[in-house]
Amino acid sequence: MNNLVKYMVALACGFLAACSADDRSDLITVQGSGSVEAMPDAFALTFQVVVNGEDRGLVMQQAADLLSSVNTSLPALDGLSWTELTTSELQVVPTYSGSNCTGYRNQRSECVISGYRINIVGQFQGSPAELAGNAVSLASELGATEVLINRFYIRDTRAAEQLAMARAVAAAREQADAIAASLDMRVSSVHAVVAGETADYFPDLAILESDQFRGPAALMSNAPMIEFDLAVESIEITQYLRIQFEVENLAAATDNEIAN
Repeated sequence: MNNLVKYMVALACGFLAACSADDRSDLITVQGSGSVEAMPDAFALTFQVVVNGEDRGLVMQQAADLLSSVNTSLPALDGLSWTELTTSELQVVPTYSGSNCTGYRNQRSECVISGYRINIVGQFQGSPAELAGNAVSLASELGATEVLINRFYIRDTRAAEQLAMARAVAAAREQADAIAASLDMRVSSVHAVVAGETADYFPDLAILESDQFRGPAALMSNAPMIEFDLAVESIEITQYLRIQFEVENLAAATDNEIAN
C-alpha cells in the first residue's frame, strides 16, 4: 500500500471508528459493535435459615422443619414457570457462655456450651423476573432471614446475541464502505473475522446487577405474604467484531463489470 493511501486510511479512521489498513493494499480492517435492549426473564435471590436454641436435637429439628417449608413453598409460588433451589449443608455450631469465649478461646475451662446455632444459606432462582418481589416476601414469611435479590438475568441469551452480532456486522460494513469511498474504492467481500467478543454481561451470571436488597428481610420476616412489586429494567447486550474487508479500485471494478 503506497504512502498516500496509508495516509488517507489513517485520516478516515480518525473520523470514523477503530480501523486499520492491512499491509495488503486490498484489505481494510474495521471494528463494529452492535447492541440489543432486552428484558430479563429470571431472578436469583439468596436467603438464610437461622435457628438458635439450648437443645441440640430441638435446634436441628426446627431447622429441618423450617428448611423443608422453604423448599416446598417457595418453588410453588403462584405464577412461577421455572425454579431452581439449592442450599448449603446443615451444620450445628455450639455457642458458649462467659466472656471472651470466641475462636480458640472457647477451649478454656470457663467456657461452657450454652446452646447451639444452625445457619443454612440458600439460593433460589425463578422465572418470570417480575415475581422476584413476591418470592422475597414469601421467603420472609416462611421465616428466612437476610433475603437478598442478587440479580435479574436472561436465561437464554442466544437470540439477543445473534441480533447484536448482526448489528455489529452491519456497523463494520458501514465503516468499511465509508473508508473505501474516501479512497475511490469499494468493498468487494469479507476477507476474515479477526476477533469477536461479548461485552457488558455474563450469560450464565448476572445480566443486571441490582442493589443488595435488604428491605424485605428486615420488614417482613415472619410477616404475612404480601404482593411486592420490583421494577425490572432492560439490559443491554453488546457484541464487538473486528472484520477484514477486501476492497477494489472503482475504475478497475467498473472495467471488470463492463467486460463481463
